[in-house]
Amino acid sequence: MSHRALRRMRQEREPQFLALQDNNNSSDESSDDDAEPVSSKPSIAFAMIDDDDDDDDDDDDDDSSSSSKPNPSSSSAEKDAIDAATTVTTAKNVSTTKEQSKDEQVDDLDALLQEYQLKDEERQKGQDPVTNNGTKSVPNYYGIITAGIDSRDLDIDHVMRTSFVGGNTGSDNQSSNSKPRSSRRGNRQNFVFGPPKDNWPRPPHYVGGGMGMASYDDLQKEDTTSSPIHVPMPYYHMEEDDHRRPPLSQWFQFTFSDSYHRDMDDFETIEESGDANLMAMFVAHHPFIASALLQLSKVLYQTRQNQDGLALLKRCLYVLECAALNSFLKMEADGRTALMDIFVEENYPFFHALFLLMRVSHVAGLYRTALAVSRLLLSLDPLRDPEHVLLSMDYFALACNTESCDEWLVNLVESNVLSVFCEDVESEEVLLECGLLDMPNWSFSYALALFRIHQKDSSDHDAKEKADRAIQSAIFRFPTVVRDLFTKNEVDVNSRSFQTDWPSVLEFVNELIREFGVTTAASTRRIVAYYTIVGIFVQQNCHLWKSSAVLKWLYDNLQALKVSTKTKIQIPQLCSAILRYDRCDPSNFKDTFETMPVEINPLEPDAVAFSLTIDTNRPRLLQRGSRESRGRQNDEDGAIEMVEDAAVNPVPESSHQNTDILALERQEQNTAQPFLLPHSCVSSWEYLGEGGKHVLFSFEHSENGSNEPMNPWKGKLLRIAKSQMCLADHMCEMNQVVDPYGTSGRFIAPFLVSPQDNRSMQNDNQSLFYIRHIVAPYLSPFVDVPDTIFLTWQFLKDLREKALLSGRIPTSRQSDWEAKEADGNDKLLGYQPCAILVVDYRNIQPSSSPSFQQSNVRYSIELKPKAGYLAFSPLVEPKHRVKYRQSRFRSLQQLHQLGHWTKGWAKGDKQVNYTMSLYDPLDMFSGQKSRIEKAVTNMYSVPQNNLGIWCNDERMRFPQQDLSPSGNSSDDRNLMIQALLVEILCSTDAQDLLRRVQQWQRLDVLDVDGAVLVYQRLVKLCESIEAAENLLDQVPCKNVTRVDDKTTPALPALESSPFQFHEMDLQEQNNLRVFCQTISDFRDWLNKAVQEHPSGRLCDTPYMDSTRDSLLALIEHDLSKSACVFLLRNWLLSLMMCDVGIFVAVEECREWNGSDVTQDNTIKVVTIPYDGGTRCFRYSLHVIDVDPKPAKKLRGRSEAEAAFQFLN
Repeated sequence: MSHRALRRMRQEREPQFLALQDNNNSSDESSDDDAEPVSSKPSIAFAMIDDDDDDDDDDDDDDSSSSSKPNPSSSSAEKDAIDAATTVTTAKNVSTTKEQSKDEQVDDLDALLQEYQLKDEERQKGQDPVTNNGTKSVPNYYGIITAGIDSRDLDIDHVMRTSFVGGNTGSDNQSSNSKPRSSRRGNRQNFVFGPPKDNWPRPPHYVGGGMGMASYDDLQKEDTTSSPIHVPMPYYHMEEDDHRRPPLSQWFQFTFSDSYHRDMDDFETIEESGDANLMAMFVAHHPFIASALLQLSKVLYQTRQNQDGLALLKRCLYVLECAALNSFLKMEADGRTALMDIFVEENYPFFHALFLLMRVSHVAGLYRTALAVSRLLLSLDPLRDPEHVLLSMDYFALACNTESCDEWLVNLVESNVLSVFCEDVESEEVLLECGLLDMPNWSFSYALALFRIHQKDSSDHDAKEKADRAIQSAIFRFPTVVRDLFTKNEVDVNSRSFQTDWPSVLEFVNELIREFGVTTAASTRRIVAYYTIVGIFVQQNCHLWKSSAVLKWLYDNLQALKVSTKTKIQIPQLCSAILRYDRCDPSNFKDTFETMPVEINPLEPDAVAFSLTIDTNRPRLLQRGSRESRGRQNDEDGAIEMVEDAAVNPVPESSHQNTDILALERQEQNTAQPFLLPHSCVSSWEYLGEGGKHVLFSFEHSENGSNEPMNPWKGKLLRIAKSQMCLADHMCEMNQVVDPYGTSGRFIAPFLVSPQDNRSMQNDNQSLFYIRHIVAPYLSPFVDVPDTIFLTWQFLKDLREKALLSGRIPTSRQSDWEAKEADGNDKLLGYQPCAILVVDYRNIQPSSSPSFQQSNVRYSIELKPKAGYLAFSPLVEPKHRVKYRQSRFRSLQQLHQLGHWTKGWAKGDKQVNYTMSLYDPLDMFSGQKSRIEKAVTNMYSVPQNNLGIWCNDERMRFPQQDLSPSGNSSDDRNLMIQALLVEILCSTDAQDLLRRVQQWQRLDVLDVDGAVLVYQRLVKLCESIEAAENLLDQVPCKNVTRVDDKTTPALPALESSPFQFHEMDLQEQNNLRVFCQTISDFRDWLNKAVQEHPSGRLCDTPYMDSTRDSLLALIEHDLSKSACVFLLRNWLLSLMMCDVGIFVAVEECREWNGSDVTQDNTIKVVTIPYDGGTRCFRYSLHVIDVDPKPAKKLRGRSEAEAAFQFLN
């Protein structure tokens, strides 16, 4: 064995025994040392890898600390090993000349050889290595992740100092007159992320009111009464002898003291307020709350104050290091791995702080630190990758541009140690798994790393073949990556030369992409996750693939792959486990921070400076007093009272997504707060009906006399989200019922909850704005804008219990009413439940005209006309072209009959005797009285959930043989109601309403098949599902076209769209116009073809296929983000109009002289023949259920739509 190899073995062994010595010394430390300065504490807590200097020369001037005595209980072999290490250390301390040092090294090397010989003999005998305490060591299965990490790379300040200068980039070389190493090790703590500042005192330990840490093994030993602690999935489902499942002793979690918990409650109150300056004040008064430091650091980076942000981030990491156990990351030096579960609340700050450090290093171009932190972060939970570092870790390794990093990347992939696990959305018990090469970024990075290794040793032909096989496999499995890299790098793929013929190979790439699209078309979520991963990869790695050598290598392998793929191309399916990344936010992986404009910086410089100064003598920012002083319920900890000088801004303009909407709402409502519905009237609200998300309650208060004042709730309905109803019991049990008016009568709910967290309130605000500014102008006077009203949790609890006891809830809906517990109950302390107050259209406004004499009979009819048009989009899948021949409603009825589709109203209700309805919406929207009569008859025969009739507020029962409220059959009444409904629907105002509804229904120029494709394009452009759906769900307050606005030229096929598109640039408008014109031409051709074959089957023609292919190419290459949003907003508007309800209120009149009786044009009069005479009715028409459809309706549409192939 060479002298250099033996010296390396000595260097590897020496730090372990030094760590053992310091660990034994630190175990006797008193907890009283917490108050001492950091510089005097002899501890190596959190030392992942001991910070030992490199011994590059035999005559190193640095001295080592004194060695410790061997453990008497150790084995003979272990004693020899310890003696050997002792000899090494002692020799270095007493040596004074080079000759003496070399003589001692001979004995050292002999001892090391003896130690390794003993270990080899034990291994041959099948004996497991034994640790110092006599227990068997656990194999470090995941050790390759962190193997070879230089601890100094985790210190961003050190890397920043050494990255841009020559010479040694490791630890600073010590001069000959520096202090001895033993002095430093005995009086100074080694910190992984860099030394603390001189003015930073040590944070309080767990016993002193701060944080601590414990292993799962210790927690289970301490608490034997509770249920046993389990490791998280997927580790839990693995066998105990599986190397991928570490034991409980290797799982750790941070622990909060009671005092720290109270400080965290205060922090969350401050966080929900949205006031950045108040957050800075909190950090100043509580300088060691890790979550607060991390949050303020993020705000400082967003406001371009990077230096201050880094200072707070380092203090956050310092607090976490001080709280950690000595064995947490020191296990890395002992050949083990410490794991941690991010879904334990106390562990959040550590994961997020590491991820922010990784981002900061990436933005600063410090790839050594970014790689080291990402490897450390992945080692905490290698099979779940909770912070998605696998999406960029390969890039950091390649960006370091060192042979060691390239080799580490190759070794990691080839070790097959790492797999990505994801729970199946359909069954939480099923785990999906994929390897690193099943991810497109690792597949391409692995190939590039092999190519780099070959370039440094061109004589190694095996490495060249290995790299070629890897890149060809990556191209074949993920062909879109090649196209995106060429596009990003602006490669001239139209050129030809003696060496390259790009057009020929790009034709092959396009063929691969087309086959890839066919293979992945049915898996929407997987393709979304795929494009998210590819988008991040191309964004980060594109410059690594633009050199001429790499491009020539790509070209050669494209040619070789083209030659070898002569048969039919069959691209494998994407691995299902990449679904773990379908909700990843690509903005977290950019090389820049998203920042606010300087002019709207919310932070005051004095507040920031105050937060950067540590003063442990400052009082608490939030004082704790008794709840009795605030009129609240008394509890053990008291209530939080804000200091009088602290100003809380509930809705910071810089952080709210819909500031314009809220501003318009405040302007229109004159800043009035919603009214609180009193609990005393809960007995007057009765269950009326429900849909999928909301439930309706009607006010049924009976007046005692004519002198009783008019009740403000009379004639109103409460529309409440079911999610709030299910939480009511739990919120009351948690004693979190808050009196929103307090003792002063002043409404304080805006202080208690921020609109960002109150999603229900935020969604209701957007819905009201949508109705007021988009729907109401178009459907006026048939739509009324509702109001928002506040409720209490006790009100909801009593209302839920009353509804459950009423027996009116359909069987299919009862599962929606099950009580639930909310996630993050602490954040719901100030959550104020709310509801929508709408007009009860069952009642017609009384008439004071003498022309009428009203009777006591009132009818209320609610019907859903459904989609009254045939699909005309060329994007309809060829197997789904039955949509061109019959309405969607008729197709779904047939699919339900065949068992390929389940209607929402029939799910879970075994008592429903399903009968296929013969109703066709095309008859309802035809404008012909005979067809409308047919539609009413068919709907009346099988109403399903599309028709509801009330007589004097009592719902009539279906089927048709029993429609009278008394339960007696009455054919005359049935015929009268049908005739009355036909006459009303044929009236001028009803036809005008149906025409408007159908006009917006026909904004569906994409069909569901095309909407899925445009949605996937938008997700790819936005780089995440969340970003795309947030963009679609934002109400377009600035680009709504007035109905009578004729200044903006309309797009073909979208002439009635309320949305503008002129804010797009000229190229985007031209592409969108070509897209819409193609659809318009196809619609005209299709209408003509249907007229020529009125009762026959349309045959597939080449024109259908060619038009669809041209639109697919436009979607894939030319549609911009704004164009996708425009098209999908119109599609969602059409979807909403296909699901609206028309509410008809009818009141019979005993006498009428034929004169006009009202100025309200929504109340009309109709007569029907009856018993040789006529009967007169007053009626009103209104449109209900006009809430906007959320963008999540596009999820999973592709899979459900595949059922249409059974009708083709």
